[in-house]
Amino acid sequence: MTTTLLHVFRDRLNFPDLHKKVISHAREFAADVILIEKAGIGISLLQELEANPPLRMVRPIGILPKGDKKDRLAAQPPKIEAGHVYLPMEAPWLADFHDEVLAFPNTRHDDQVDTLAQFLFWASSRRYNPPPSMVSLPVYGSG
Repeated sequence: MTTTLLHVFRDRLNFPDLHKKVISHAREFAADVILIEKAGIGISLLQELEANPPLRMVRPIGILPKGDKKDRLAAQPPKIEAGHVYLPMEAPWLADFHDEVLAFPNTRHDDQVDTLAQFLFWASSRRYNPPPSMVSLPVYGSG
């Protein structure tokens, strides 16, 4: 299983702005899958998108988190260490993403780590071949 993360958007948005952002990103990236956590504001977002499906947007999939963030990430290192997770070689969000992932769990912010873990869990039964403009997530030795 190879997985590619193409884009990261990180911001605190109120519900109307979040709703608009999900729709605009789905259209901008021609998303064929949209995952939304079934917790907090995500529940309302899923309900709204199901009740009023936007044109040219796939139906989102609700993801129910299992365990805590540390547990969710603990299951993912084999995929990362095997080089099965790809990121763009260049992206404005890449440095912050790397910093958060590599500092986890000793970081103030961990939403991107949690999102990555949930995405990898969901994607574990899917197949994807990354384009040549991708590079695997770097893994730094432990110890």
